[in-house]
Amino acid sequence: GLEGMRIDAASLSASSVNPAANKEVSSSMETLSTLHALQANLKRTKDILAAAASWDSTLSSIAPLLSTQNLTEAVTALAKLESGERALRGMPRGREEREASIAKIREQVQVMLQPQLRHALQNMNTRLSPLQQCVSLYSALGKMDKLKQEYVKNRPGSIHKAWFAYTPPSTISSSNYDSKAAEEGLFDGVDTTPTVDESTTKDPAAAFVEWLPSWYDAVLKLLAEERRQSLAVFGPELAPEIIAKVLGECFRPILSSFQKRLETVYSPDGTNRSISSSSSG
Repeated sequence: GLEGMRIDAASLSASSVNPAANKEVSSSMETLSTLHALQANLKRTKDILAAAASWDSTLSSIAPLLSTQNLTEAVTALAKLESGERALRGMPRGREEREASIAKIREQVQVMLQPQLRHALQNMNTRLSPLQQCVSLYSALGKMDKLKQEYVKNRPGSIHKAWFAYTPPSTISSSNYDSKAAEEGLFDGVDTTPTVDESTTKDPAAAFVEWLPSWYDAVLKLLAEERRQSLAVFGPELAPEIIAKVLGECFRPILSSFQKRLETVYSPDGTNRSISSSSSG
């Protein structure tokens, strides 16, 4: 406490005016520094010996884990190998072989994780635990950017489906209204039967303006759900970034389609094309 600080201050003051005491303090500091260096060297030696002793057994344990799809333990063993490789970098032999072994295993694990990630993304609306496990594994591999990219790309699927399923009343028979979206594969695995208004004589501009708020409501609902889901899957540190990227992905694939729809409904000078054409007829 305060009394100890007072004693230390008095001791330092005495040593500053006492050459013998000052020399003794200097000698003690050198001893402590030597002991600290010795402790660090002993720890490094211990790490090297432990890594060398466990390298072969850890390496041989990974193949059976991969053959049984036990990716969680395989990634744990891989992390142990990588830690051992760092400890053994000062050794004169075997570095290239160790690095090659680790690179090969990392590639195998990542290939095997891809179908697991796809399955987790396809079922994330009903179960989050498989996706959370993927986040843990990708994080351990240092490949979170890849997982985030796939997650953001898949998350607004229902939003894109709703957008491209809409068909204006006056173009029910048109097959090329959103042909670009079909070419890009946005309809893969999706029922593309158009949703048609019962009143086929309804003005296309009015129908689109009437429908558009419901689509924006779906976007807002997705974002509200995403706030909860991102926190559960990625944690508070990454959640804001994920939410922002999901919002951007809601619009990125539909930008050209959005422009085409506006141009179909409205002429460049701002007049309603359907009304203008009906008036001229």
